[in-house]
Formats: sequence, structure tokens, C-alpha cells
Amino acid sequence: MHSLFKTLKKFSEKDKLRFHVPGHNGGNLYSRDFSRNMFNIDVTEFDETDDLQHPSSILCEAQNRAAKIFGAKNTYFITCGSSLSIQAMIMGAFNKGDRIIVDRNCHKSVISALMLGGISPVFAYPEFDYELSIYSAITSAQISDLLDENPDIKGALITSPTYYGICSDIKEIANILHSKNKLLVVDEAHGADFIFSEYLPETALECGADLCVQSVHKTLPCLTQCSLLHVGKKSKVSISRLERILRMLHTTSPSYLLMSSIDEGIRLMQKHAKSRISDLTLKLENMKTKIRIANRIDIIDESSLKFDQNKSILRLVLSFKKLGISGFKACELLKHNYGIYAEAADIFNVVFVITASNTTREIDLLEAAIEEISIGDYSNSADLITSENICQIPKIELAYEPHSAFAKDFETLSVSSDKLINRI
Repeated sequence: MHSLFKTLKKFSEKDKLRFHVPGHNGGNLYSRDFSRNMFNIDVTEFDETDDLQHPSSILCEAQNRAAKIFGAKNTYFITCGSSLSIQAMIMGAFNKGDRIIVDRNCHKSVISALMLGGISPVFAYPEFDYELSIYSAITSAQISDLLDENPDIKGALITSPTYYGICSDIKEIANILHSKNKLLVVDEAHGADFIFSEYLPETALECGADLCVQSVHKTLPCLTQCSLLHVGKKSKVSISRLERILRMLHTTSPSYLLMSSIDEGIRLMQKHAKSRISDLTLKLENMKTKIRIANRIDIIDESSLKFDQNKSILRLVLSFKKLGISGFKACELLKHNYGIYAEAADIFNVVFVITASNTTREIDLLEAAIEEISIGDYSNSADLITSENICQIPKIELAYEPHSAFAKDFETLSVSSDKLINRI
């Protein structure tokens, strides 16, 4: 029986081209000095190393540096992942009994935050595109309509960008909410790289969000579980309340290795991101042009979306629908035939996470693999997929508030259960 380490080491040898999180891509931007000292810097709280629960020296300086770079009033290092950051953000901004707008395809940590904080959701349902098999972003019109229907709402939680890189019009949504004295908090987990390049969308903070969360391990060269919680410069959220919530939720043993990774990852982005993202953008645009000319695989970007919504070019989403195979099948072909590991797949699409840690050479290799897959014959494939296989998240009416429902007894039903079908 292999140890976990040996199993992961063996897997890493198969994972030749990484287009998935974490964004450090094997740490290729890091110096040997950092890599060699990982165990040495895994320390605990002393006078010299500061204390994240009450930072006053080096950790305070590191957080202030990050706040300046990201344009925040305050920035907090989180070593327990953005799930905790999102919980702290929601519970820090809203009170027990408050009602807030929540996009229905939010991360599960949002629902956890509602349960922990006794906060009630008013769900916004993003448009589902059956042709593309993806959800669009929440629109400002949806927010405006929900506010008219529910004037007691205290604010909104918006996921932007989505997992597919699609961004809401945060600026307009912020203006609508702020005009009615409501708060906007944003799960910007997949957009930590936006601030570092003019080729990427504006950040939630630049667009007026009161609070936002970024999973720096997803798109920056940072280790897994590294996250940032930002406070907007004009935010009216209580800093003392937010910090009290953070001290309640966050571990009392934060990893100095992870915190160093956050600080170092931001420094590396400042040094390398502008030129690297510029080169990657040009390479990706050329690749997309060739794919469109071949007309065998579709690209999910602004031109294919129903709404006029922004999208990160570094979140490459390809649809294999024209080939008659699913995204799952295409993902398997990439893994087994080329050693290319994508971030995710769905019924039609494959999602590739591209970061400043990737190289233009890697994009060339991805392009060559995609070209080979696109000329294959899949007429006898058992994987043939049609739009009839697609279902979207059903709209729901809450019988109980999330915090009440969590404490109730429950029954597990199979998807094919008559009892379940009768309830839908």
C-alpha cells in the first residue's frame, strides 16, 4: 500500500500540463530559496513572527501591502480557504434575521453562512443557456426587480466571476444597491488575478463592492487554502464586527507557510503578471481564431453569451458538442492521451484555468492536443450527448429557513424516487 505522499507524487508525474487550480502550476515562479525553506518557515506565534488573530508587526505589514495593491481599505489573510472567508464576509455584513439576495448557483459555503448566521436568502436565478449548458451571470435588472419586490432586503451576495469566468455588471449592481442603502458583497474567488492586467475584467472593489473574497490559490501562484477578504474603501461595514467574526471562525493556528505563500504570490504577480498575461492573451486569441476557422469545437466567450457580459480570457471554456462527445469524454482524452489535466468538465464543455504561472509553450501543446481531438471520429462513441440530457437547478420555495432546516430530521431519496418526483 502506497503512502499518500507517494501516491500524489506518482499522480504529479502524470499531470504534465496543468490547466487547473492551484494557480502556482507546480511552483514554477517560486525561487529555490522559498521552496527549500518551506519546512523552516512553518513556525508558530512569537514576538518575531506576529499573531494573525491580533497582527501588529510583520503580518500587519503584509496585509497592508496587499490592501494597497488590491485597492482595499483593509485586507485579511485567510488560511482556511475562501469557504471561511465567505462565511466571515456574509456574517460580518449582515445580522441574524436579515434577508439578502443570493444567486441560486452560489458556492455551498454561502448556504453554510446563511445557516450559521441565521440569515434568509431571496434567490436570484441566473439565465440558463441550454445550447451552451452553462449559467450566465446575475444581471442588474434581476437585482432591481428583486429589490422592488422585497424592499426589506439588506443587500446581496453575487458570485462574479462564475466558475466559467463570466462576470456580472458589478458596477451597476453596486450603484442600484447603494442607492437604496443596501450592501453588496461579492464572491470573487476566481478573480484574484484581475487587478494585475488590463486584459482582464475590473475587480469587484474597483466596481464598488463593500466586501469581496478572492481565492488567491486559484489564479495566483499561492498554495491551496490561501484566501483574501477585502473591505472596499467606501464600505460602511463595521470593521470591528468583521474582525470579531474572523477571530471566531478562523483557526488559531494559521499556517505561516500559507501566509508567506500569499505574500510571495502577490509579489511574484507584481513582478511577472503584466508581461506574462499579455503574452498568454495574444497566444490564446490566436488559438481561438484557429479553432473558429476549423469550426469543429466551439469557444464559450462574450460573443456566444446571450447577455452583454464580461468574461475572463484566462478562463478558457471549450464546447465539444459539435463532435458529438461530452466534455467529460474530452477531458478523459486530454488526460490519458496527452497528460493534460483541465480544471473541470460538464455535459458539453471543458474548463481550463490559465494563470500567469502557465507558459505560452503550454498553450501551444494544448492547442495541438485540441486540434488532434477535433479531427477524431466519434460516430461510434457510446458517449454521444444531446440537449435532452441537460437539466438545470430547479426553482424552490423555502418551507424552512436554512438555519431551521439544517436542524430538522431528514430523509435521503434516490433521484428516481417517486416521492422525490412528486415533490418537484
